[in-house]
Amino acid sequence: MVRRLVHPRILRLTLTGWTVCILACGILLLPQPVLAQDRTGIATKNLDLWEQRSKEAEVLLSVPAGTRLKVTGRARKGFYPVSFGGEKGWALTGSVAITVGSERGRGNDERPERSLRGFATEDLNLRTGPSTRDRVRAVIPSGRDVELTGIEDGGFVAVTYGSEAGWVAKEYVRPEDEPAPERLTLRGNPRHLTPDEIVPYIYAAADYYGQPREDMLRVAQCESDLVPMAVNEEGGSYGVFQFKTGTWLSTPYADYDIFDPRASAYAAAWMWSVGRRNEWVCQ
Repeated sequence: MVRRLVHPRILRLTLTGWTVCILACGILLLPQPVLAQDRTGIATKNLDLWEQRSKEAEVLLSVPAGTRLKVTGRARKGFYPVSFGGEKGWALTGSVAITVGSERGRGNDERPERSLRGFATEDLNLRTGPSTRDRVRAVIPSGRDVELTGIEDGGFVAVTYGSEAGWVAKEYVRPEDEPAPERLTLRGNPRHLTPDEIVPYIYAAADYYGQPREDMLRVAQCESDLVPMAVNEEGGSYGVFQFKTGTWLSTPYADYDIFDPRASAYAAAWMWSVGRRNEWVCQ
């Protein structure tokens, strides 16, 4: 007598992360495929964030090597969907390294850990890349808040402004947590101070903004020989640290007399503290 063999039925029960298969021979646990979630990636080289999944698409943003990005999905035709600073686009898979292990549980925030608040000291062009040749995405009005990423390239820094990300000239952005401008008590006529009387003010300004005393003194001696009323008529610069009027107005001490050696010292120290030391001929 021939008996017909019947395949055992399989009952599948889906639990969190596992599929349970009940077979005639027992119970087998199989791993459930994990759905794609946002992951953190690192730009392995300078890369462009494209609007579409094509090299012919518009470049939304240039991202320097070492930047953390949020990878928002699976790779498609050689591109990862990514976001940076709220800007969403596509990046070539060969320029993004997916991080694993230690990145879990960090909130998958693509913004660098060094990010802090700042504000524009004058109207600023927000560009797609770190040069004046890159396209202007928006204009940030003077006084508006931005988030500084800590990523710099040349004289530019990457920032986010509202829902937009881009690059701005570093010299026109001031961090919110830097020391407030020192309130200078003006007594007597500062224009008549002698070099020996000026040196302590230069040292005090250097200490206030965390700059090297002797470097600041050397630059002041080179620029003006510590003469408060020094004027370079050809170059249009004035005072102990030889400020041009436009540069003077960009500092927190613009309300003071440009010939006041104390204000000149503090304005110079402030500029050095925000990365503008290279604006002096004397170094």
